[in-house]
Amino acid sequence: MKSIYLTCIYLVFLSTSIFAQETKVGIKGGLNLSEVNGDFTESHESRIGYHFGGYADIPLTNRFSFNPELLYSSIGYAFENRLILFDLPQSQNVFPKLVRRLNYLTIPLILRFEFNKKFGLDFGPQIGFLLNSVSKLKKSTNIDQSFDKMTSSGDFRFDSGAIIGMNYKINHKLGVQVRYIHGWTNLDTGGLSDNNKQFNRVFQLSFGYALFKISYDSALLN
Repeated sequence: MKSIYLTCIYLVFLSTSIFAQETKVGIKGGLNLSEVNGDFTESHESRIGYHFGGYADIPLTNRFSFNPELLYSSIGYAFENRLILFDLPQSQNVFPKLVRRLNYLTIPLILRFEFNKKFGLDFGPQIGFLLNSVSKLKKSTNIDQSFDKMTSSGDFRFDSGAIIGMNYKINHKLGVQVRYIHGWTNLDTGGLSDNNKQFNRVFQLSFGYALFKISYDSALLN
């Protein structure tokens, strides 16, 4: 139901955008600070990742604009794995850290309300598709040896969430965004319990640069 709901929102905004006079198209990228919240995540730590891709800025009114994006986004989490070294003497106190990267293709569907020419409020849904996951066990710093990483396909597993954030226009081409993404879709994390629920949580810092503009008036005349 959520996927149908998000698709309807997208189509409504897409149909509305034909009335816009001018659309900006650009590229963007930045950092992710991500974690997984929910059941059995008390020992989890956040992970720093990245994202990059493209966007469109489509004015709807003097205050509102629609900003769809297409991003490659690497998120994930880390935690100490105290089980794998159970055969070592406890006096060594060496615990490997599991770092898991979740690489998504995400489609934020942002509605922006502009307070003035500089500041704007961003909000809206996001859909995503898991491309792959990469897991790597790293031992503590006193042992300079790492386990080989393991990569598995994500099979384009569906993900969704809600976005809230702020946008600041540095000039007519360059802008910066700060966002929080609250995951809606329960992750398949290996089944510690049949009722296990875990969700992505992501803070993003992005810089966007407008490459060119598309004028609908001139396009219609042609």
